[in-house]
Amino acid sequence: MKLVSNLYNKAASFKNDEKGSIIPTAVLMLTTLGIVAGAAIDYSRYSNARSVMLTALDAAVLDAGVRLGSGQPVDAQFEDDFNAFFQLNITGRGGVAKDFNVVSFSADEDTGEVLASAEVNLDTTLMAIAGIDELTAKSTSGGIFQQVDTEVTIMLDATGSMQGTKIQALRTAASDAVDILLPDGTATSNVRLGIVPYASSINAHKFAARATQGNNTVKVASAGAFLNSSNNVATNRCVTDRGGSEAATNVSYKTVPVGSDRRSIQNPNAGLRCPSSRILPLTNNASELKMEIAGMNAAGFTAGSLGIAWSYYMLSPEWNDLWNNPDNEAAPFADDVNKVAILMTDGVFNTAYADVANNAAAANGQIRGPFGSLASAASSQNISAELCENMKNDNITVYTIGFDLDGISDAASRNNAINLLDNCANDDSGSQIFFYRAESEDELREAFRSIASDITSLRITQ
Repeated sequence: MKLVSNLYNKAASFKNDEKGSIIPTAVLMLTTLGIVAGAAIDYSRYSNARSVMLTALDAAVLDAGVRLGSGQPVDAQFEDDFNAFFQLNITGRGGVAKDFNVVSFSADEDTGEVLASAEVNLDTTLMAIAGIDELTAKSTSGGIFQQVDTEVTIMLDATGSMQGTKIQALRTAASDAVDILLPDGTATSNVRLGIVPYASSINAHKFAARATQGNNTVKVASAGAFLNSSNNVATNRCVTDRGGSEAATNVSYKTVPVGSDRRSIQNPNAGLRCPSSRILPLTNNASELKMEIAGMNAAGFTAGSLGIAWSYYMLSPEWNDLWNNPDNEAAPFADDVNKVAILMTDGVFNTAYADVANNAAAANGQIRGPFGSLASAASSQNISAELCENMKNDNITVYTIGFDLDGISDAASRNNAINLLDNCANDDSGSQIFFYRAESEDELREAFRSIASDITSLRITQ
């Protein structure tokens, strides 16, 4: 209204001056048109600044909600972090030269509410002729963020092809994910992680005897011929698959026990033995998780279906009494619990046990059982695909990471690995990615960090 009033007064002053000719009229028209054009330019700058500010403010509020949900205390540092995140988003978008300021901010740890407002003052151009020297753009944003219980299993490839710098990169990448999901200084119980290292079998250590239930009814791995029955000799460390109609389900081990692996723990020169890297069920103890990750060794074949199966078991309430500890138990499958499985491999799943026939003797005269068998590889891949579908049907979000898949020399095998991981993962949606190709160690680390950040964002509802 002030602009219109000032334009009217300018026009009136020209109208009252009757001493001129057509020139005052022309001047009036040119002045009015110039001011209108200037107003359009200034309004465009105002709209752009307000849009940039609102986008940055929304992002900062969301980030504050994530930090609130992760247990960060609301103090001066919390607000400083909010301001820094807001300014970073402003700088990243550019297009405006003035200073943007957060004028109010609040975050409530009890209710989960975050509120903030910001403003910027913009100098005008030709609108100043009408007496309007400055425009103030304001934005307000806020939301109520609630923590959502989150359970994550991370399947880690500890096979022979991961030896050297690759296993070192995996240790670093997996530890990064733990740091993001369970940040230092927080004591939240709303996030729990489990890890599932796998190679030629699964090292279930203290849980192995219960999971096998003294099983001697299916073909299992033993010290000599890898497909002999266990003869009721219970394993005290390692397990194989259970085969049959429940091979790809989460039915309790009490109903269908898993196979028993009686081989000794691997050493660097014993790739066909049981892996030394142990599983760890759901916990919010970051130090314990990182200690197990740091101790991972690489040796052996790729029983990927076993890794997926145990990722499923950890997230399933059907297996809760295996852990013998309420802190490790999975919540029921429900809409108010985020359940996530991260499946990582650098190669082709090539090892399964149940229902797989013996191979011919290896060069040293030992029966190799499932290792190197086309039937074994097909079984592992087929069961893996079924496991992934069953997990997704139980509302488990599945991320997959293929590490250095270009290093698989055989084109058919490489395509099988890519297709399996792509199909196992949830379908990508817009910018949301669920299947990651990591062809370098840096890309592997970035994949784990990106997935962990996605999971952190899923933990809040607005």
